[in-house]
Amino acid sequence: MISSSKGKRRCSGFTLAETVIALGILVVLITGFMAVFAPAARTISKALSADEASRLEASLADELTRVRTGREQDLYDSSFEKAFDWIISSHERNGAIVVYKYRALPGRSRPDGTLEAAPRELGISGKDFIIKPMVRRLRDPYLQEDLEVVEGRAFFVKLNQMIFEGG
Repeated sequence: MISSSKGKRRCSGFTLAETVIALGILVVLITGFMAVFAPAARTISKALSADEASRLEASLADELTRVRTGREQDLYDSSFEKAFDWIISSHERNGAIVVYKYRALPGRSRPDGTLEAAPRELGISGKDFIIKPMVRRLRDPYLQEDLEVVEGRAFFVKLNQMIFEGG
């Protein structure tokens, strides 16, 4: 407490008016920051989504150009035959294509050459497990195992054959 020259005592601190003015300034500043950073956050989110879509698309293109060891070798003589079958049957229930990222165990391959799914309990990405993009059909026996440790979203894909008609 401070004593005035007349002997009256006055409490030190902020008045109600000063506090309201300070809060008003704070609200104006926060509103300004939100106006600037909200569009930036949306732009970053769109860029990350586009990057994820690009990686998943590349994984789909890669999968269509490879005949995996095991069962696929019995079904297809070439990657063209596989891609054609996947395009034709992607509209059927069991032929639907699922594209996703999952937790995989590095160095632990399945009979088809893909990496085994990592249990959820493993905690350090890059050390205990890696995040791997994957493309499978609904009838694939490993799909359910992968979906239990999926990271992010999974997408159903229906492929269409483009037909060139001259010109």
